[in-house]
Amino acid sequence: AAHSLTPAQASPSIPSSVGVSMKFLKRALVVSIAAFALAVGPAVSAEAASTSFDVTKLSADNVVVSDWNCKYMNIYMKQKKSRVEDWDVSVEVRGRHGYDDSAWFSSYGGSSKDRYMVCPSSSGLGRYT
Repeated sequence: AAHSLTPAQASPSIPSSVGVSMKFLKRALVVSIAAFALAVGPAVSAEAASTSFDVTKLSADNVVVSDWNCKYMNIYMKQKKSRVEDWDVSVEVRGRHGYDDSAWFSSYGGSSKDRYMVCPSSSGLGRYT
């Protein structure tokens, strides 16, 4: 017949000094695993709750400034986001002389359209995109 040993039956064959050190090692192992779980747990949670923000489309009215009157142009942005509450996006507006200024989009307002004013007195004549 097969016999199974219970922990009480198995321990008498182990010397008491070995039994104490085994208990100490088991406790140390449990403490080590708990400490590792506490250290790794937040990192795993943070990774699982990752965020993403992608600008999927950016377009603007092409404006040609041929006189000295200021003109408005519309700039449109579409985005795809995941687990993002507050965000800001800056878009460069360029003329024939290079960088002119920036259009701004944010979660606080103006999240898909910004109206930008081109004034030739400060920016010059030409095409803006």
